[in-house]
Amino acid sequence: MTTSSDRLKISSLIQKMLPWDKSGEKLNADREYMRVLSRELVQVRRDHPTDKRDLLNAMVNGKDPKTGEMMPDGLISANMVTFLIVRF
Repeated sequence: MTTSSDRLKISSLIQKMLPWDKSGEKLNADREYMRVLSRELVQVRRDHPTDKRDLLNAMVNGKDPKTGEMMPDGLISANMVTFLIVRF
């Protein structure tokens, strides 16, 4: 695991030094777009509750059965992005 982790670090360092390769910038911009959009969707659902039986509603309104705590918006957002990526 350490070796592959080191390779990833070296690879990202090399990419940062290649001025003609903008793929890292595009990837970061795409990640930020998905993060912002997913947070906005969570906020819209909180501001305008619905009776829909969907995954977003379950994450926004669900409570942990043991602690009674609700998922923080950042975690909901991260899960939304993960589900989107896994879907493709």
